[in-house]
Amino acid sequence: MKNSALFPLLISCLLLSTCAQPDEQTASSVQADLAAIGEVRQQLIGALIADDVEGIMGGLTGDHLTMPPNEPTPQTLDALRSWHEQRIAEYTIDDATFSPEIEVCGNWAIDRWSSTNILSPRDGGASIQINLKGVWIWHRELDGSWKLSRSIWNSDDPIPEN
Repeated sequence: MKNSALFPLLISCLLLSTCAQPDEQTASSVQADLAAIGEVRQQLIGALIADDVEGIMGGLTGDHLTMPPNEPTPQTLDALRSWHEQRIAEYTIDDATFSPEIEVCGNWAIDRWSSTNILSPRDGGASIQINLKGVWIWHRELDGSWKLSRSIWNSDDPIPEN
């Protein structure tokens, strides 16, 4: 296993080791959490597609980290805002995200997802299809709302040659 693949695995193991025991979470509370996460998740995906930076940023925890493929991690929310603004300036996005798995672990949830994105350059160039896979880690905030805490993704597609 490559070292780059170890980080998400280690995070997942850490979170799962701190999960509530099955008898501590009722099926109905887990279903309510899944529904709440699903709603916030759809709002976030909608904001990504609509190029709504405020909507994107509003769905994130104050200590959120995004780890995009082949790029440095934006270290602050202001840097992440700039990252999204740069993407929006260059491309529109059509997203077909779905989530094959969300595990709720007390105040944390792990969301494994995949997506096919069509990026269309705003300058009129040819569209690009990217097949993505990733992990989103959600956190229940003190007010009971769920927000995205970590976003890690990559692709099985080869890196395009220039």
